Amino acid sequence: MTKIIGEIAPDDIDRMEEVSRMDPLLLLSHAYTRYLGDLSGGKVLSRIARRALDLSGYDGLQFYNFESIPSAVAFKKKYRIALDELALKPDQM
Repeated sequence: MTKIIGEIAPDDIDRMEEVSRMDPLLLLSHAYTRYLGDLSGGKVLSRIARRALDLSGYDGLQFYNFESIPSAVAFKKKYRIALDELALKPDQM
């Protein structure tokens, strides 16, 4: 991912760090969408975008590159378990 980083990435990182200091629970929905939603549908969306935009490899699609996750199924299962085991108060859900 370090190969293609847009100018917005540092702003995104700064914002996530700010939110993590203010109210880290707000990042759960981001994490859920990013790692479960994008991991599930990312390959399909990547393939559609690659064809529509005539891209090669992950050029412009690095967001959907999860090569460091060897098994999407195992990762998603473990991730869901970790989320389910969070000790949250009713007002935090």
